[in-house]
Amino acid sequence: MERSFVAIKPDGVQRKLVSEILSRFERRGYKLVALKMLQPTRELLEEHYQEIRAIQDLKSKKFFQDLITYMRSGPIVAMVWEGENVVKQGRAMLGATNPQESVPGTIRGDFTITVGRNIAMERSFVAIKPDGVQRKLVSEILTRFERRGYKLVALKMLQPTRELLEEHYQEIRAIQDLKSKKFFQDLITYMRSGPIVAMVWEGENVVKQGRAMLGATNPQESVPGTIRGDFTITVGRNIVHGSDSVASAQKEIGLWFREEEISSWDSNDHIWLYE
Repeated sequence: MERSFVAIKPDGVQRKLVSEILSRFERRGYKLVALKMLQPTRELLEEHYQEIRAIQDLKSKKFFQDLITYMRSGPIVAMVWEGENVVKQGRAMLGATNPQESVPGTIRGDFTITVGRNIAMERSFVAIKPDGVQRKLVSEILTRFERRGYKLVALKMLQPTRELLEEHYQEIRAIQDLKSKKFFQDLITYMRSGPIVAMVWEGENVVKQGRAMLGATNPQESVPGTIRGDFTITVGRNIVHGSDSVASAQKEIGLWFREEEISSWDSNDHIWLYE
C-alpha cells in the first residue's frame, strides 16, 4: 500500500468543505492514517514549495510570496491517505490544478472556480425545466452551482407564456426543416407543461463552466458527475437549460428577467474563490 499527502487549503477550510473532502476519500475506500489542523509556518511552506521557489522566472515575481501569504491566511487540514495507487487516483479525484480544466465529479470541478481563488464577472441564464421541477431536483441543481462558488443574482418560478418561449427558441423556430415538423410545437408544449425555475448565476467563466456542469444536451453523451449525466436519460427530458454563449446569456437574461429583478450583492465567499 502506498501513501499520499493531501492538504485542504485555507479557502477549503473557510468554505466548510473539510467533511466533504474527507468523505470523498473515505467513500472511495482509502484509509486515513494521519490527520491534523495546523497554521503552517513560513519555513514549512518555503520548504514545501522549494521547487517553485527555485524557478527563477517565478522567484523574480511576487508569485511566490503571494502563494505563501495565501497558504498562511488561515488553518490548513493536513492528511495522509493509504491505499493502492492512492497518489495517482487521489490526484484524479482532486481534478486539474486549474479548475477551468476540471471535470464535474472531481473536487475542484465541483467546488472551485479559479486556479488561485480581479476578474470580470460574467452571467449565465439557467432554467430548470418542468421535468426537473416535477422530479424535485430544484435544490440539487441550486446546490451544485452554489457549492461550485457561483453567485445567485436572480431567481423566480414562473409558468412561461407561449410568446416568451417562442422568442426564447426563435433560432430553432427559424430552422425550416424543424419548423415544418411537429418538433417545435412539441417543445413548446413540454416547456409549458409545468412551472419553470429561472435563474441567473454570476462568476468567472460561468457560461462555459455552467454548460460543463449541466452535461451534454443529449444525456446519453453526458458523463457521470454532470447534472444530466446523473439524473437524465433522454434528450426530450433533460431537465435543465443553460446559455451556450455570453451573447446568448445576455439576451436570455433580458428576456426572462426585468432589470429590477436582478440583485447586486457582495458574497462573503468572494475572497476565498477569487485571488
